Amino acid sequence: MGPSHATSYDVAREAGVSQSTVSRALRNDPRVSLATRERIREIADTIHYVPNLAAQSLITGHSRSIAVFVADLQNPVYPQLVDAVQSTLSERGYRMLLLSDSTEGSREGDLDALRGGLVAGTLFMQARVNSTLAEDLLQQGLPLVVVSRDVTSSKAEGIDRFVADSSNGGVIIADYLHALGHRRIAAISGPEYIPSILRRDTSFRTRLAELGNPLDESLVRRGPIEHATGLTFGTELLSLPDRPTVIYCGTDYIAFGAIDAANRLGVRIPEDVQVIGYDDLAMASWSMFNLTTVRQPLTEMAVAGTHRLIDRIEGTYVETPERVMFPVNLVERGTTAQLS
Repeated sequence: MGPSHATSYDVAREAGVSQSTVSRALRNDPRVSLATRERIREIADTIHYVPNLAAQSLITGHSRSIAVFVADLQNPVYPQLVDAVQSTLSERGYRMLLLSDSTEGSREGDLDALRGGLVAGTLFMQARVNSTLAEDLLQQGLPLVVVSRDVTSSKAEGIDRFVADSSNGGVIIADYLHALGHRRIAAISGPEYIPSILRRDTSFRTRLAELGNPLDESLVRRGPIEHATGLTFGTELLSLPDRPTVIYCGTDYIAFGAIDAANRLGVRIPEDVQVIGYDDLAMASWSMFNLTTVRQPLTEMAVAGTHRLIDRIEGTYVETPERVMFPVNLVERGTTAQLS
């Protein structure tokens, strides 16, 4: 039987099950036993059956596409999140429609495009303080889940949120740097309109004050989450007559720029200055960076959030929306050391 002629009926007949069981099995629905799922996949491969997503949408009554809103794919955090989401969607028989919230002017057009059954639900990875986008999406009547970026609006309690413990992350860094003996601490961080950035920076500053070592505001810099921010401000801070002993960077991406600045200036890490980041991106472990950082479980949050969204779409999860918080932890590498 050729690839263009095989149908789900053919798979069902060969497997001795119903067509609905075939559909669920090929979506990795846990309601179908693992043995049955594997047998159905083998049969589908043998007869070259390829699921027709449009037909499945007609049968199930909902689209097999998910809208995923992100901010800036140049930030390495987002490709890592998107990759985890896409893999999970594929396992469950869904496809991704990637949209950007980087420009306000495109918002209305994107929201209009989502009306009329184009997507079954929305995964949201971008949240600014006072942003109304999550509320606008919620008003579409579609299942909505937020991953990595928290929502601070008045309607947040009606949205599933999968976030990292940013506040504790700031405390972890403050305690760690203080224990290493650092007293002249600089900070290069991202925009304050990002709730997770604001939370970790606030707790970092508060904890240092509690330790009797308040952050010197003249050593604080803030800019976009990009390499250039770390490079520009790192160069500025490391060129001071009395330079800091350590630079806390609000993200690994900024930290990479700060390391670049030190290398260009001939400032040794960790002997002359130390650097700590936040996120634990895959690149942080590369030998060229070997960056001490705080790990956010980005992949775990993305996978859990995607499963929750699909479970809501398919009606297998009907509990009240919740805020699920994931712990963060320190990852020590070569850019920090005990001060002598």
